[in-house]
Amino acid sequence: MAKAILTLNAGSSSLKFALFEDSSKRAPDLLLRGEVEEIGSKPHFWVRDPHGRALADEAWPEVAGDIDQLMLRFVGRVEGDLAADGLMVVGHRIVHGGSLYSRPERVTPDLIETLERLTPLAPLHEPR
Repeated sequence: MAKAILTLNAGSSSLKFALFEDSSKRAPDLLLRGEVEEIGSKPHFWVRDPHGRALADEAWPEVAGDIDQLMLRFVGRVEGDLAADGLMVVGHRIVHGGSLYSRPERVTPDLIETLERLTPLAPLHEPR
């Protein structure tokens, strides 16, 4: 299996994700999708295969309210268990790039600084 592509969509209380296999085709193949729900109160991690079958369904109460520990656990599960051959690239959906960004961009310190200034356009979804 090739290295995986991880896509992220972080919201105010959830982290949606999907893993794709880069098979040198025009469109990568979906390997799985999942979510960490209720991040601020009762974190719950679930993963489904492309056919909707459950691969993981876990409560994570011990990381409630601790985003650093939650992200460490999430990254550990993705890298250690779900993306067996490792990650090739990670992409994250940004809700609003203003008039400056309308296509994929490499994340740099300058990009993050600009997005922080755009936070008022989508305060629940932009970097804080």
